[in-house]
Amino acid sequence: MYRFILLGALNSTSAFAGAHVSKAEGIVELRHTAGPGWTPARALERLEAGDRLRTGLGAAAAVAFDDGTELQLGPDASFVLDEDSAQALRATLDLGLLRARVTPQAAGRFRLRTPTCTLFVRGTDFEVRVLAGGRTLVELYQGALAVEDLLGNQTQLLPNERLQIDVRGLQAPERRLSRRETAVSEFRALVRAEAALDASHERERDAVGRELRLAELQQGRALVDVAGLRVRVEEYLTRPRSDQFKLVVLNERRRELGWFFYQGTFNRSLPGDLSVPLSQLPGCADAACDWFLTGYTTGRSNGVDSIVERAVSTLPGPVDVNSNGDAGDNVARLFDPATDAFLDVTGRSVFRTVFNQYGFYVNGRLKAGESAGNNITSESQRVDSVNTDPFTGAALTDATAWLDPAFPGQLATLGGHAETYPAPDRAHKQIYDSYSDGSFIQYDDYALDPDGGSASRTEFGAARTGTAYHSRILSFPYQQVVTSSHFAGRRIDLIVEPKILVQAGLLQ
Repeated sequence: MYRFILLGALNSTSAFAGAHVSKAEGIVELRHTAGPGWTPARALERLEAGDRLRTGLGAAAAVAFDDGTELQLGPDASFVLDEDSAQALRATLDLGLLRARVTPQAAGRFRLRTPTCTLFVRGTDFEVRVLAGGRTLVELYQGALAVEDLLGNQTQLLPNERLQIDVRGLQAPERRLSRRETAVSEFRALVRAEAALDASHERERDAVGRELRLAELQQGRALVDVAGLRVRVEEYLTRPRSDQFKLVVLNERRRELGWFFYQGTFNRSLPGDLSVPLSQLPGCADAACDWFLTGYTTGRSNGVDSIVERAVSTLPGPVDVNSNGDAGDNVARLFDPATDAFLDVTGRSVFRTVFNQYGFYVNGRLKAGESAGNNITSESQRVDSVNTDPFTGAALTDATAWLDPAFPGQLATLGGHAETYPAPDRAHKQIYDSYSDGSFIQYDDYALDPDGGSASRTEFGAARTGTAYHSRILSFPYQQVVTSSHFAGRRIDLIVEPKILVQAGLLQ
């Protein structure tokens, strides 16, 4: 949930006349109607009718108006200012999250459009989320809000009510849950939407469709973490697009909500049975796989802080990593699902995707990046990003990257990397990375005993060898605790149950 901060200066027309960007955190880009293309958005930058604003992963932005109205955008949002005049204030939200507080002065002229509805505001505080496919979720906190769907049907939303709208039209308004229940419900609704698990969709599917939907990969149960706390773990495997899969893990611990996701994009559309393409994720021996990754994105969050990794390959296809002259990426063993054991592939060709673009983001800002051209054969040939974004080539700023104060415009560099086992008899590995700006990121990885606490290192090591690998390793849930100087004392604490990872081909 995004909190609104109204700066006193914005309530005065003398402070700044007209619509402008009042906040830009992370990767926020602006495209003026008369401009050459997308450029980094700057605080106090003026907006004209037709200008577009978009936010990247983990980013946030706000647009303020001279009457005190402010619209705050969450990550991955796409926004257009359609009109800002004395007669009308109109905007469009194509995708993502928008939190709006509209003052009485603007109430009669404010209108917000999404792909499936139009909102007419009468002085209010509300939130709108547009999902893939145009599905819109509206939640009203205060004031009055009229909503009209594409068929011309209208409804009046009352305070503490929420509403869903899709291409079929308006659904019945519902009373809003508590803030914590709402966060959990919206996250699950997003997962269900991506997996096409809505009950109405379910009725429309025939028997074949039911077999092909990705709902067969859902799991959830309570586990005990390394600190002895009970954690509710829910895991989903969804299909955002025909050539993509997405693993989503939701953790509830006391009053905390955290999540992890891994989204992979393949070279072509995936079949109804995902077991074959997912089993080929680690690579294939002797010949290139039929399905291989062209990119992936992972994310971890505690609801406030986030860590995101993104990699893209623009190469023609997979690379034989055992014959590319780089011994560091050689593969000696590949898992064989047919025998539930690893095969020795030493000296054989093993084809894997080499990603020539990579970015590591903390709280929406680039922490590390690497890139290379389309002719590399090993990821070791990527060059560290210094002062440009690894994907766009745009110059880095304090708003888009964690820069080194001693070298303006340049990323803080990795100064130290240490891997230790704090308790020699426990399955607990600690990784500590320090950077030239004095910051750090620490990862504590645990294999958990089924009864709670970290597992014995001897027992866990034995489970990773020999035959019946999967059946043995499934009894050890994984927990990762991430701490950082960027988190202000908070931490990202997540548990993943391995079964769905095995089914998805992510745990080998």
